[in-house]
Amino acid sequence: TYLERDVRQLVNVSNLRTFEQFIRLLAVRNAQILDMAEIGNSLGISSKTVASWLSVLETSGQITFLQPWFGNVGKRIVKTPKVYFNDTGLLCWLLGIEKEKLKISPFAGSIFETAVFAELRKNNKLNGNKKQLCYYRDISQTEIDFLEIGAGCRLIESKLTENPKSDDASGIKKFYERLLAITNIPAELNPLSAYIVCNVHENFPLKINIKNENIKVNAVNIKDLLLDTVVF
Repeated sequence: TYLERDVRQLVNVSNLRTFEQFIRLLAVRNAQILDMAEIGNSLGISSKTVASWLSVLETSGQITFLQPWFGNVGKRIVKTPKVYFNDTGLLCWLLGIEKEKLKISPFAGSIFETAVFAELRKNNKLNGNKKQLCYYRDISQTEIDFLEIGAGCRLIESKLTENPKSDDASGIKKFYERLLAITNIPAELNPLSAYIVCNVHENFPLKINIKNENIKVNAVNIKDLLLDTVVF
């Protein structure tokens, strides 16, 4: 119904089959940095058409773009948005994943990340959109899934696990290392806290050693992160 009716009302899509292929291809690239040229080349359509169709999906509430954080922490950073589907049910359908096979799917981690992003957006909207949501990635491939910037900054990594380890915070560790290497830390990062959102039943801290300093990374479930009740 969405393909055959709603899309036609928003844009003139002459080939619905190609448009459906486009959506499925985008689903495979969910939670990744957007590369319109690569998507266009895969389908034999122009980057202009890709941009137009992305606009259709965004306007009709199917996808959300997550912009990168543009702060300076000593390395040149990526300035291209990531793309997320808003509905994980639709995302699973497009990827051909049935409920009983979700846990073993190679897409399970990105689907969990998408669900975390949806909850962060929803929580932010309910609280008046007071926070900025973005992601971090630099040219050395150091990446943090989400930065939630408001009265300070929360670094948030999503990991589909019940037993998070220190290695799961490698991106956060490298980010802290770069902060310690510069003299003027951006004011929007103060105070700074770090979290791994996962499927733990009991929240607990992970200690990351950086230049003889112990940095605390909180392993939490999404409910407690949203309620901001994490206390150790």
